[in-house]
Amino acid sequence: MTGCACGVHARNPLRRFVFTSSYTTVDRRRGHTATESDHIADIDSLNEYVRSRLIAEKLPAVAMCVSATYGPGDWGATPHGEVIAQTAAGRMPVVLSGVEFEAVGVDDAARALILAAERGRDGERYLLSDRMISNSEVVRIAAEAAGVRPPRRRPVSARRGSPFRSRSFRRVLPPARSRADCWAATRS
Repeated sequence: MTGCACGVHARNPLRRFVFTSSYTTVDRRRGHTATESDHIADIDSLNEYVRSRLIAEKLPAVAMCVSATYGPGDWGATPHGEVIAQTAAGRMPVVLSGVEFEAVGVDDAARALILAAERGRDGERYLLSDRMISNSEVVRIAAEAAGVRPPRRRPVSARRGSPFRSRSFRRVLPPARSRADCWAATRS
């Protein structure tokens, strides 16, 4: 991928290339406000998704580290989008309490990407995040907007592992309706 991008640039120099990276490339630590200079040092321990984005951030480009997006028009198939879709459809049985993630409104992220194309600096990375939000708050908002009962909260247990990996949990979590149906439910 990086070879392809560099090849295109060599044949047709771009004024500016904006790369949508991921907030997963940021070295986040509890109690520390992340900055653009917080890079994950040990890339060998990372999965291919994160590793590929860290490598791509070395391109002569503007790297936008986008956190979890949310809001009308955000139709991507993402883990947090699936939680919202299942909740809006009334099919999320439990939510893990104690889990938080960085989030940004999809419209704000889109504006930031446009600004990066206009004013970003090659070789720089920019973090796109509005705030930390808990899983419990996300499903409460989705359930309220869709007019469904919110799921029960279940505390995270390091000893027991994630219930999302268990077969019994996956059996009670049927596939979501189409994203359009779920977002329509949250808008009515």
